[in-house]
Amino acid sequence: MGGSAWRGGAAARLSSLALLLALVAACAPAAPRGPAAGGPGAMPSASGEAAPVGGSGPGRFTVVLVSPLTNYNPYSQSGGDITNAWQSIFQGLVRMTNERTYEPLVAERWEAVAPTTWRFHIRPGIRFSDGSPLTAADVKHSIVDRALDDPDSTRRSSISTVQDATVVDDLTVDVVTKVPNATLLGQLATIPITSKALYDRVGKEAADRQPVSAGPYVLHELVPDQRLVMRKNPYYWGDITSAPDEVVIRWLKEPMVALTALLSGEVDMTAPLPPNLTPQLTGNVRAIQAPSGFLYFMGLGAVGPLTNKTVRQAINYAVDKDAIINGILKGNAQRADVPLIDTSIGYAPDVTPRYEYDPARARQLLAQAGYPDGFAMDLYHPVGRFTNDVDIAAALAAQLGQVGIQVTLKPTETSTFLTQSLAGAYPAFLYGAGAIDEPTRYLFQFFHQSGRALSGWHSAEVDRLLEAQIAEFDPAKRDALLRELQAALNDEAPAVWLLSFTNTIGISNHWEWPRLHGSTIYFDTIRAR
Repeated sequence: MGGSAWRGGAAARLSSLALLLALVAACAPAAPRGPAAGGPGAMPSASGEAAPVGGSGPGRFTVVLVSPLTNYNPYSQSGGDITNAWQSIFQGLVRMTNERTYEPLVAERWEAVAPTTWRFHIRPGIRFSDGSPLTAADVKHSIVDRALDDPDSTRRSSISTVQDATVVDDLTVDVVTKVPNATLLGQLATIPITSKALYDRVGKEAADRQPVSAGPYVLHELVPDQRLVMRKNPYYWGDITSAPDEVVIRWLKEPMVALTALLSGEVDMTAPLPPNLTPQLTGNVRAIQAPSGFLYFMGLGAVGPLTNKTVRQAINYAVDKDAIINGILKGNAQRADVPLIDTSIGYAPDVTPRYEYDPARARQLLAQAGYPDGFAMDLYHPVGRFTNDVDIAAALAAQLGQVGIQVTLKPTETSTFLTQSLAGAYPAFLYGAGAIDEPTRYLFQFFHQSGRALSGWHSAEVDRLLEAQIAEFDPAKRDALLRELQAALNDEAPAVWLLSFTNTIGISNHWEWPRLHGSTIYFDTIRAR
């Protein structure tokens, strides 16, 4: 299924650090229930007539997400909820499955024809929702003109090794990278494919507000920060007969509001719910557990006392992860002891050093570092972005206080927090890194010298290992490099790896959610029971 490794064998190591400096730079009323007016997904055809969908689906599916779309630009935001919102409208080249393989979508096959060139063969017959064909020119436009060169794009950091794309013919495009990049396929997976012809004809703003798209759904309505409505794409190449005719996304930040809406029948599926609410998922609704795909950690920039590695190691010993998991999360999480999770490529849970809860050792290291009486620090965290994030922050402050570190909590509105934390504005912060099955983007974003998230922290050895693993096309050799990398990061302790959430999601008994990849929602796979 899909692509092959570079036919020329293992790629050469990166020769210049400079080539990778850019690798890192993401409650409205429910719509009325019932069938969509005018029929499912009716769109004008190229001749001006309505193009019928191949069969009728089961009606409307309404889901609650937390992080909202704030504008119409599909390249301007990133993150799990953002991907869930856009990917059914603007489909990507491929998508990842639970088996860590890639399912062909816009690209029906691919291969790395040289260390710095990936060739993608576009699926024949794909049309946008206005009936126009999707070609290699649209793929190049989406990757280069929008994801890379659009000044509002937040997708740039994930594909910044891309140098250019070349149209070979209408159904073939070569993506050229600045350096060998064995991880490019995963990095391109969530890049939306949009219409070059529409963009050229009406400009960026109008193209984003009234888009044509090639995914299983088309945009019907978007009210930023409130709701998104999508309807079936009459020109979609795949079989979506059994998928919902219409999907409504409502953005609700309060879990109790989302649960109430589910129990009353206003919505069909919630975002992840905190453990104290999940016992109410009975009767006409049920609970589904799914791995979040997030690694929740406390980032420690090299600012003030945190500049000292011994202090950072002390903080690691001062944190009781098991107490947080068993007490606050009621066991709905997996403990993290390395900078990857069990679904990540290269995950090596047995590397050393490993930090067990040991407050006496923490106090000893603080004294050794010159802080026998501790010190004061601020800890920034979002509010409502992650399960029990406020309670977890309070627990960490209490645990650090037991070893003399006085923590002032800085709760921050989610969108501000996400922007500022990635820009390195916070010396210590709580963050959930998602979509790290292919971990390169996240690792570079936080732990390579080109990243900005960890203020002042840098390790030449970590940089070397990061640069080597991205260029290694041999899976076994890459795993070995990632093992070394995890050991080096554990020693440097630029973060406290805390846990990976297990999401508990509420869903109506009228619907099935076949989980293709973790907690990602592919709306074309939703089915009525």
